[in-house]
Amino acid sequence: MGVRRVSPVAHAKSWHVTGVVAFAGFMDYFIYGLVVPLTFYSPAGISGEEEIGLLYGAYALGVLAATPLFGYFGNRIGLKRAMVCGVALSAAATMLFWLAPDFVTMLLARLLQGASSAGAWTAGLSLIAAHHVERRVEMMGYALMGSTAGSVLGPVAGGLLYHAGGYSLPFLVTILMVAVPCCSTAPCWCRQQRSAWPPSAGASSSRPCPRSWNGRV
Repeated sequence: MGVRRVSPVAHAKSWHVTGVVAFAGFMDYFIYGLVVPLTFYSPAGISGEEEIGLLYGAYALGVLAATPLFGYFGNRIGLKRAMVCGVALSAAATMLFWLAPDFVTMLLARLLQGASSAGAWTAGLSLIAAHHVERRVEMMGYALMGSTAGSVLGPVAGGLLYHAGGYSLPFLVTILMVAVPCCSTAPCWCRQQRSAWPPSAGASSSRPCPRSWNGRV
C-alpha cells in the first residue's frame, strides 16, 4: 500500500486550522485570567466573597449549559460557524465586563464567557480531529499550548495594563486581540462553508481539506 501524499495547500490549511484553534484557546484563558485582578476595580462594585463565588460559579455553569448546544448545532451549521459564534460570545462577554454597571451584568458576562469557552473548545477540537486524522493527538497538544500560554499571561497582562492606562485599557486591548483575527478569518471560513461537501454531481471527489463526520467542517 502506497503512502498517501498530502498536497502543500492541504498541509498549510490544516496547520492554519490548528493555529486558529490554538489562538482561540489562548484568548479564552487569557480573558479568563485577565478579569481576575480587575474584578475588584469594576464599576459594578464587586466586593463580597459571595459575589465573587457566584461569578466564578457562573463561568462553570455557562460551560456546562452551552457545551451540548454547541455540540448539537456544530453538527448542523458547521464547526467553523460554531467556532465563530463562540468568538462572538467572547467579544460580547468582554464588552460586558468592561461596561458592567452592576453585579447582575457581571454575572451575565461570566455566563457568556463560559458559553464562549464551550464553543471554542467543542468546535475547535472537533476541527482538529477532522483535519488531522493521523496526527490528531499531536495537533491537539499544540492547540492546548495556546490555552496554557493564555492562563499564564492573562493575569499578568491585566495587572500591567491596568497600571498603565486604568480599568478600560485591558479590555480595549483584548477586544482588538479578538476582533482583528476574527474579522480576517471569519469571512474566509464562511465562504468555505458555503462550498462545503457534498460536491455537486459529476464534480471531482478530491478536496484538500478533510470533512468532519457529517460533511460539515
